Amino acid sequence: MKQHLHSYRLLLMVAAICTLAAFWLLGARIGVEQTQRQVDVVISYEDTVRLADASGVPVQEWLTQLADAGVRELLVTPDEQAEPDIVRAAQDAGLTLAQVGGLAQGGTYFFAAQYDTLAAAGQTGADTDTEPLPQAQVLDALRESGSTLVLIEDKNQTGCVLPDGYTLDGYTGGMVKGFWLNQTFRARYQTLGYSGAEEIVNMLYRAVVDRGMTVLWLTPLTDAAGETVAEPAVYTQLLQQLAQRLAPAGYHYGGLTAIETKTVSPVLLAVCGIGVFAAAIVLLGVIVPLRARWLHVLLFALGCAESAGGAFLAPELQCTALALLAAIVFPCLAAAMLAAELKESAGTRPTVARYAGMTALGAAITLWGCCYIGAILSSSEYLLVLRLFRGVKLSQLAVYAVAMVLLAAALREDLETLRRENSRHWRRKLLCLVLILAAVGTVYILRTGDGMLSVSVGEQRVRNWLERVLLLRPRTKEFLIAYPAIAAAYCCAAHRSRLTAWLFGVFGAIGFASVANTFCHIRAHFLVSLLRTGIGLVLGLVLGTIVLLILRACWPIPSGSTQTKE
Repeated sequence: MKQHLHSYRLLLMVAAICTLAAFWLLGARIGVEQTQRQVDVVISYEDTVRLADASGVPVQEWLTQLADAGVRELLVTPDEQAEPDIVRAAQDAGLTLAQVGGLAQGGTYFFAAQYDTLAAAGQTGADTDTEPLPQAQVLDALRESGSTLVLIEDKNQTGCVLPDGYTLDGYTGGMVKGFWLNQTFRARYQTLGYSGAEEIVNMLYRAVVDRGMTVLWLTPLTDAAGETVAEPAVYTQLLQQLAQRLAPAGYHYGGLTAIETKTVSPVLLAVCGIGVFAAAIVLLGVIVPLRARWLHVLLFALGCAESAGGAFLAPELQCTALALLAAIVFPCLAAAMLAAELKESAGTRPTVARYAGMTALGAAITLWGCCYIGAILSSSEYLLVLRLFRGVKLSQLAVYAVAMVLLAAALREDLETLRRENSRHWRRKLLCLVLILAAVGTVYILRTGDGMLSVSVGEQRVRNWLERVLLLRPRTKEFLIAYPAIAAAYCCAAHRSRLTAWLFGVFGAIGFASVANTFCHIRAHFLVSLLRTGIGLVLGLVLGTIVLLILRACWPIPSGSTQTKE
């Protein structure tokens, strides 16, 4: 591996230098994301009236208690905004008015008062007979009034809800992301064995920290019987608990800072493309030897031409293609490094230092690619989830497939040696290998889809506990499966048990693909994804070290083997 990297040192230097362009774009992106640290909690006047009717507590008392607990804005329709009593009630409670529907008049604007049946802007509340307003008229009013448009996340968390026939292509006004407590979410009061609204607090926390929402739209909660929860203390306690959860993560209640329209510079995008293509040529050389020097030059020239042409002629398509390429190339390079390390460890005594080094190096190589991914997908369309990166599943499957090939190539020996090593019960070994791979693949496919294999109550509570303790929950695939599997692969390779080393090595490559996957979900802030990855690596190394020490104690290397110092 070292000789291979030496022969491709110029391309690696190019990839490293081009990372500076990625850092420039990342700096701008992080600067925008750091402005999204204040959370605006809102509630509609219509919902407040519902709570008052259900509880017998006056509307004014509800507004005052909610404002004291953290609610900042009261959502009103244009008709409600024309009512002096409603305006006075909001002012007396210290709330600012936000507009839903109609033509924007400044301040915070929402397309409608309900988003589960939203059809067109201008249709407020349950009134679906209202004549929809033309898109051009609504967007022109937003732009001219300087209003901040709140984009409500859809129920699948894959985009935002827009009125039928609406598109924000070409709209240049300020926007932010918002989370609406829809009918499904508001019914999670006293679920998962909690006595109160703990699970709703968990959902709101994830909406802010994991997905970058800066507007939280509070709606009346419902219990298991479908009845409205109408005790003011439940809502004030919910908001207070949420504020306490958000504070250590650097968030607090406050006003909005809009995200302005921003695109990726074609020049910087072209430079990033050159860096990604340089790394791709290095990976190609690992898989297929490219001994002719002129072939390196030809491939690099083609990569430069594509990077420049794509960045200036089709920047949107280029961003998707480059992000997908980076999400495949760099985790595969990490898998290639892991394969080389496992091959060199044959007959040596496993050490914690070497295990930690190979795991951390693989994560670092993957994070190198994640810098490219985060920079390439840094336009405001991605930050506002108006555009979604669609190559997540494809990149993961590609990494798994390439990792299988690279590990098999590195750990292979002549057929006679493999036959001798597996002469006993080889059919059982092969059957176990196939069953394990099939089981892992099936669980992975079912768990990555919504509603296919749901999370159990116990697992969800464990996830919630990790979030409370660590602020950011690391990915299970990384710290609980992949990194400990690398320790097991290391021990198996040291004992020249190549089939099991290959199997655990493939599981280890899952971690590198998962790290890239984290940054492909562009809805999360870059620093949040980076911190989550770091926490997962630390926990994984701790668990992997335990696995390594147990295996080393129970499965000692024969005395004739090469020894390495701890």
